[in-house]
Amino acid sequence: MTTSVVVALALAACNVPTSWTGTSGSNPDYLRDACRLANDRCTRCHPLDRVLQARLAAPQWRAYVHRMRLMPGSGIQPAEEPAIVDCLAYRSPNESGLAVLAREAGR
Repeated sequence: MTTSVVVALALAACNVPTSWTGTSGSNPDYLRDACRLANDRCTRCHPLDRVLQARLAAPQWRAYVHRMRLMPGSGIQPAEEPAIVDCLAYRSPNESGLAVLAREAGR
């Protein structure tokens, strides 16, 4: 068994996601696109598990993503911030998926 397969199995056993760009039919297309974008931008500087395990609420993600956008090399464009925040809030362990996005739509 290759090392990457062993790592993926270990992460799955620990309930740690190995990707946030899944193509589950239960997620809206815009959310899958937002998570692909977040995956591309966030993993330029951070390991994926660090981002996925962060326990931040949507307002905290908004401030964090803005701060990260200002970092050299982040590649985050101002117009991309809302989509990245939506993905991170949706994926956050202390939030409740699509419900948080509906709540945040009124922000």
